[in-house]
Amino acid sequence: MQLTGLDWGIIAAVLLIVLGIGWWSGRKAKGNADDYFLGGRAMPWWLLGTSMVATTFSADTPNLVTDLVRQQGVSGNWAWWAFLLTGMVTVFVYAKLWRRSGVLTDIEFYELRYGGKGGAFLRGFRAIYLGLVFNVLVMATVSLAAIKLGSILLGWPGWMTLAVTCSVTLFFSAYGGLRAILWTDLFQFVLAMGGAVAACLCDVLARDECDKNRAPVDPFGHLLIDVTAHLHLVKPNLDTLVFQGVVHTLDSNVVVAAELIVAPVVA
Repeated sequence: MQLTGLDWGIIAAVLLIVLGIGWWSGRKAKGNADDYFLGGRAMPWWLLGTSMVATTFSADTPNLVTDLVRQQGVSGNWAWWAFLLTGMVTVFVYAKLWRRSGVLTDIEFYELRYGGKGGAFLRGFRAIYLGLVFNVLVMATVSLAAIKLGSILLGWPGWMTLAVTCSVTLFFSAYGGLRAILWTDLFQFVLAMGGAVAACLCDVLARDECDKNRAPVDPFGHLLIDVTAHLHLVKPNLDTLVFQGVVHTLDSNVVVAAELIVAPVVA
């Protein structure tokens, strides 16, 4: 994919804004653990909520959602839409209880809840499991997706993609703490959602333009196109091509009442 100077300028601007948010947040820090890890326990609800939503999608999410929709249809999204239920319970029930407990992390709550050696063991076990196993696997999948996107969109080798993204992330999160993470989540959420809406609008407008220039249809309302020669494009693999449309059989001829969209899908 060939990028112009404007494209590279936008990418650089986004990275600089994220670094700027980290620097600004670090300057506002008061130097205590509560301020660094919890934002001084004074972050607004709308910022916390947006951060919760923003962190549900990352570099691997487009690939996951594409696979779910392709294999199961739109209803396949319930695999992650269901997270809304636990998110609502967290916000309206558990958040108040955690705040009242005064704990610094959710793992600390285990020791507070169960107490004694058993509670301390459970806290240590969860810390090791989440820190060295679970989160390592999660970051591995996200990093792999970022490498694929960086290779296709930017033409970067894997090490360069990880070096740039990890350096920026490490700076703003380590220097600015939770406050920096929350504000960068908000910025990236607005950026991602704005880009998604803009892409949808462009697609709708492009389709409207195609409809105006569409070839005449037959009296039965079908666009008579013999696609027999193109059926080899339709393969049940993620890394092949997408065939979108409704195929009808009429007098032993293949008739398509839709468009043939040839677009690569990133696996």
